[in-house]
Amino acid sequence: MDAIEFSQAPVAFTHDGSYTLGQQQGGGGYAAGRLRKDEELVACAQRGGIVGVTVQPSVIRSWEISELSIESLLDHYDYMVKLLGMDHVAIGTDSSIGVKSSGSISGLESPAEGKNIIRGLITRGYSDADIVKIAGGNALAFFRRIMR
Repeated sequence: MDAIEFSQAPVAFTHDGSYTLGQQQGGGGYAAGRLRKDEELVACAQRGGIVGVTVQPSVIRSWEISELSIESLLDHYDYMVKLLGMDHVAIGTDSSIGVKSSGSISGLESPAEGKNIIRGLITRGYSDADIVKIAGGNALAFFRRIMR
């Protein structure tokens, strides 16, 4: 919260998840520090920031859950969009795709399957314009704003 409060520019949570939703899904693995509380997420968005939803399985589920479905990951997108609005959500970049020791997300077992995030958003009814924003448009707009 201090970084958001004291920054003169918007900030980005580049590879995070929702604490609220993560706890419901059994989150709290070693990377639970990447689960952001609603007040942090809202403060980021209110100041023009963005939140990238991570594909790091250990962030959005505990080590006791051996495999996570892509549906659980997509739930984080739905939650973030509802909480923050479409203009503040992006695809996060941190990943252990292909690293067996960190578990996996069913449907994202390799980098080539990253397209399944887009497929999942389509299935959930996101418009083409919304998907463009999540897939890179919001991040591009964010960096254009802060790089002036």
